[in-house]
Amino acid sequence: MATEYLDVFDSQHQLAGYASREEVHRLGLWHQTFHCWIGGHYQGRLAILVQRRAKDKANHPGLLDISAAGHLQRGEGPEDGVREIEEELGLHIAFEHLRFVSMSQESLRTETEWNNEFCFEYAHVLSRPIIGEMFCFQDAEVAALYAADLESLESLFASREPAIVLHGWENGPRQLVPVDHLVRCGDFVPRPLEYYRRWLGWFRGSAGS
Repeated sequence: MATEYLDVFDSQHQLAGYASREEVHRLGLWHQTFHCWIGGHYQGRLAILVQRRAKDKANHPGLLDISAAGHLQRGEGPEDGVREIEEELGLHIAFEHLRFVSMSQESLRTETEWNNEFCFEYAHVLSRPIIGEMFCFQDAEVAALYAADLESLESLFASREPAIVLHGWENGPRQLVPVDHLVRCGDFVPRPLEYYRRWLGWFRGSAGS
């Protein structure tokens, strides 16, 4: 496999050169990523797409995460990150149809990686109801995808409910098959709860209920 190179930056987001992805994560070098939360209506209720990371992923395997996200490689800008939506979910969404929300700084450290990221954050509200037939994903990237009910997520992250049931799909022998899973806050990638609350608030205000 060819070595993947990423642009690296100082803490003020000034370009400082480039390094291999392995070195970036080993040394905790600042780099750029693309995040996109996707929402819409599922069975008549406002929902957000939440993916379960594949169990063989090096970082946070099996945890619940952003609808689609990925690293920006050397020389790339946020407009190049739109490929992650198609690669991970099988959805083709033009970059101009995404809504820019913010650029944030995120630092996550695990036993195997040290991620210091400048995250270009985007959102998209689907114009048609969410159904399983919309998606196509590879087991190596995504284990399952859920249309997570917004109101239920709000209750979970506000500690009003200890656990909620997510409805979604995973790969079957020939097609995606429906699945239901009971999840808790600890099943999500360990970002501050305020991060998730902020996104729920954005969809509540922008997409309506």
